[in-house]
Amino acid sequence: MKKIAIIIPLIVVLFSCQEKKSHRSNNENLTTILTFDPVIQSNFKFYSKTVNDTFKIFVSLPKGYEKSNKKYPVVYVLDANIAFDMVSTISKLLSVGIECKEAIYIGVGYKDIMTMDSLRGRDYSFPPDSIFSKYGANVFSKFLKNELLPEINNKYRTLQKENTIIGHSLSGYFIIYNLLQSALNNDLLFKNYIAGSPFLGKDNPFIGMEQKLSNHTDSLPIKLFMCSGTNEDTDSIQLIFTSILKKRNYKGLEYKSIILNDFDHMDALIPTWSKGLRYVLGNK
Repeated sequence: MKKIAIIIPLIVVLFSCQEKKSHRSNNENLTTILTFDPVIQSNFKFYSKTVNDTFKIFVSLPKGYEKSNKKYPVVYVLDANIAFDMVSTISKLLSVGIECKEAIYIGVGYKDIMTMDSLRGRDYSFPPDSIFSKYGANVFSKFLKNELLPEINNKYRTLQKENTIIGHSLSGYFIIYNLLQSALNNDLLFKNYIAGSPFLGKDNPFIGMEQKLSNHTDSLPIKLFMCSGTNEDTDSIQLIFTSILKKRNYKGLEYKSIILNDFDHMDALIPTWSKGLRYVLGNK
């Protein structure tokens, strides 16, 4: 049933994009869109001195990138061994449908899926996972800020103030951490944050972090999209966080919080990506 639930939202995305492209050739149908890849995809290994490990970095460039001098926003995709192909496919469909700005997609992954499964707790947890007590979300944030983002900005034509980060479950947890911690440090790494089903316990540190932030500033110039399902146990913090944000009224903050009826933890994956990308990169 989970597989069916994941496929259905993708079909909805496909048909919505099909309706948006009426100005294109009549011969260009849904099959053509799916089989014609308008991006350049590659990957490379990247060693981090901060984490003392090598990551597999996935890259998807917009069609026409090599023939132009145009700069693009960058979307950083966590859990990339599983998520990157799906997110880049959704981005392709959305850009064909003229719903989203074209962007460079960068996936932060590991050697393979098994390695990702064992190490994502090391990198996304806060407080740090007891097994990897020297690491955690704070160290991974430093890796992004001091190593990976400068490398990507050096390699590609990027709009450095237009960065987006997207994650689900434990990496969605990291999204919220990175947002709050970097805001507290007055050093926001990203303009847009997409957090799907953030895997948080009830006794979490984020409410205290947000309280400190509100005492420090009344400004939070970012876009935040959160999404989860009613059939999962991890949406409570989303509801709490949404309620807090409504009361704070931070200057410059734009946010959207969606709870999907009868969706569980894994079902919410694709709606989070498709709706989140439309929200933060939409052509409106």
